[in-house]
Amino acid sequence: MSRTSSFEPLKRAYGNWQRKRNRILPAELPPPFFHAKDIDAVKNYFSEFANEQMGLSELKQGIRGSCFVCKSDVVFRVDVPTDRNPVNWRETLACPHCKFINRWRGCLNAFEVICEPTVDDRIYLTETFSPVYQNLAGRFPLLVSSEYFPDYASGDMVQTHVMPVRNEDVTKLSFADASLDVVLCFDVLEHVPDYRSALKEFHRVLDTGGQLVISVPFSFEQETRIRARLDEAGNIEHLVEPSYHGDPLSDQGVLSYYDFGMELLDEMRVAGFQECFLACYKSKEWVYLGDNVVFLARKLSGGAKKSIIARSVFNNSLYQVRLIGEKSAELFRYTVQFIPWQMHRLVKHYATKGTGEIQAEHGVPDIDPAVFELPDIFHYWSNKYLATGMSRFGFSNPEDFFSHYATAYIKDSRNQQVRILSIGSGHCELEIKIAKKLLQWQLNGFIFECLDDNSELIGHGKVEVEKAGLADHFQFTCDEFNRWKPFRKYGIVLANQSLCNMQNLEGLLGAVKSALKPDGLFIVSENIGRNARMLWPEAMDALQPFWDELPHRYRYNRIMNGQEEQFINHDLTIAGFEARRSQDVLPLLLERFNFKFFFPYGNIIFAFIDRPFGHNFDANADWDKGFVDRVHARDEAGMLSGELKPVSMMAVLTKGKTEMVLRHPALTPENCVRKVPVEDQNGSRGAA
Repeated sequence: MSRTSSFEPLKRAYGNWQRKRNRILPAELPPPFFHAKDIDAVKNYFSEFANEQMGLSELKQGIRGSCFVCKSDVVFRVDVPTDRNPVNWRETLACPHCKFINRWRGCLNAFEVICEPTVDDRIYLTETFSPVYQNLAGRFPLLVSSEYFPDYASGDMVQTHVMPVRNEDVTKLSFADASLDVVLCFDVLEHVPDYRSALKEFHRVLDTGGQLVISVPFSFEQETRIRARLDEAGNIEHLVEPSYHGDPLSDQGVLSYYDFGMELLDEMRVAGFQECFLACYKSKEWVYLGDNVVFLARKLSGGAKKSIIARSVFNNSLYQVRLIGEKSAELFRYTVQFIPWQMHRLVKHYATKGTGEIQAEHGVPDIDPAVFELPDIFHYWSNKYLATGMSRFGFSNPEDFFSHYATAYIKDSRNQQVRILSIGSGHCELEIKIAKKLLQWQLNGFIFECLDDNSELIGHGKVEVEKAGLADHFQFTCDEFNRWKPFRKYGIVLANQSLCNMQNLEGLLGAVKSALKPDGLFIVSENIGRNARMLWPEAMDALQPFWDELPHRYRYNRIMNGQEEQFINHDLTIAGFEARRSQDVLPLLLERFNFKFFFPYGNIIFAFIDRPFGHNFDANADWDKGFVDRVHARDEAGMLSGELKPVSMMAVLTKGKTEMVLRHPALTPENCVRKVPVEDQNGSRGAA
C-alpha cells in the first residue's frame, strides 16, 4: 500500500468516521437484498420462490438476464447435472462475458451496494486465483489478496507457476491492527477448522468503520453443522460424508469442515463486531437463482487509536523527508500490493506448453490459451501499416528484419565463420527461423550461441533445434544476464524484446559492446516506451477519447478475465520484471553505440490491438477496422509532431561510426527519447 501523504492516517480516520455516520442500515438494504432477522425470516423469504420451476430443456438453453458485474444483458449458462441431481445454483449461471458464477456476482453486488467502497479503500480478499480478484484488482489500487500455503508464514510471497502470490493464514494474519477498511471472504471460512480465530483476526485488522463480507455454504438452520473436525493429534475426523470444494492450487480439492447456520452471526459478535446481519437475495432480473445469502458485519469501535494515528503522521513525515533526500520512488510506491499481470512473460513461458498444461498450470478455470496469440486485429494493423513501412527497407516483419541484416553480414564475411549471440533466446523459435533462411541461401558458416537465464527454456530450445536438424549450428549458455561476461567475439548480437527486462542493463550493454567485433552488428527489436509497459501521461490523454467511444463489449480484458470500464494503466513490474527498464533502453544505446538503422513505431495503438483487448475486435468489420485506422493516424501525427514518443523500435547498431538510415527524418533516435522527470530516473516503474 502506498504512502501517498503524510496526513493519510488523519484522512482515513475522518473517512472512517464518515463511513460509520453514513452507513446503510440492515433495515434499509437496497434490492434485491433482504435483511433476515432470524432463521424463520430466511425460510419465509425463500418460500415465496418455491413454486418457480423450469424444465430441463429450458435450463439447457440458458437463462436470459442482466449481469451486475459486466453490466450486460446475456444468456447465463446452466450446468445441469447428468445424474438428475438438483442444480447447484450457487456454482453455476456463469456470465459468458465476465465468467462470474451466481455466488460471485451476488457477493460483488452486495459489496458494491451495501459497503459502498471507494477507490481509496484498503481491501483484503482471501483469494487470488479467481475472476473476483481480477475484477477488483483493476478497480481498487490498494487491494491485497492471498492464497494459503501451509508451509509458508503469513505475509510471505510464494512463487507459483504463474506469479508471486501472498500467503496468509486467516487465523494468523500478517496485517497490522486497524490497517484495513474491508475484508472479503468468499467461500473460504468453511475450510478453516478454527474459523472463530479467523473472525477475531478479521476484526483486529479492520479499522473503525471497517466492513466484513462473508459467503459460506448455508445450512438454513439456526445451528452450524460440523462436517469434520481435527482431533488433538491434528488428524481429520469426518462426522458426515466428506465434501471437497474446488481448489485452484490442488486437483484434490479442499475439505469443507462446516455448513454454517444463523449462529455464525453470534460468532461474529463474539469476535467483536458490533453490527452483524444476514442478507438474503434472489432476483429474476439479475438471475440470482437458488437460496442465496451473504453475511455482513461492521466494526464500529476499537479501530486505530489517536496516539497511533499521531505517531503514524509523524513517522510518515520523516519517511517522506528521507525519500526526498534519497530521490527514490522505488522505496515507497508499493509495499504489499501487486497486479498479477505479466502477459509477455506468460507468452514466453506458455510457448513451451500445450493447452492442457497451460490450464492445469495456471490454476484458473475457463482461461482460453488462444488469448496468448496475437489477435487478428493486430495482424490487420501490422499488415496494413507496419509491413508497408518496412517493405521500403527490404523486409516486412520483425523476423525478416533480423534475417535481412544477418544474411547481409554473413555474405560480406567472405566464408569466415560468424558467431551470432542471441540474448534472451528463450525456446529459440526466432533463431531457428533465421538459421533455416541462412541455409536456404547456402550460407553455412555461422554458429548461434543462445543465452538465457531460464534453464527450462534452454532445454526446450535444445529439443527444437534437434528436431530441426540444426544441432551443428547451435550452442547454448544458461547464465544470469546481470553478471554475464563474454569469452569470445561475435559478428552479430541479437536482442529480441529482452533488453527492457534487464536489471543491470548498463552492465549487459557494456558486455555486448566489448564482445562485438569492430565491424559487428547489434540487431535489436525492443520496447522503448515507459517502464512496465505503462503509458506516459500525454499518451493517456491521447488514448482517453478513443477509449470513451469504445462499446462496452470491447472493454473486456481477456488476459485478466475482467471488465475494465475505465482504462487501467497496469504496472507489470509489480509482480515481476517485465519491461522494468524500457525507458532506459534508447538513451543507453545512444550513449554506447552508433545507429545504422532506426525504425520506431506505435504508441496508444497497442492498447487496443494487443492481447488484452485486441481479441474483442473483428478484423473483418468495417467499424473495427476504421477505429484502428483512426487510432493509428493519431499515433503517427503525435509521433511526428513530438507530442508522443514511440514505444517500439527495430534498430541496427555498430561500435564505429556509420551512416544512419531512418524511417522518417523527424524520427531520429534522439527525437524519440522521452525526457523522464528527475524524481523518476532512479525508479523502475516510471512516473505515477
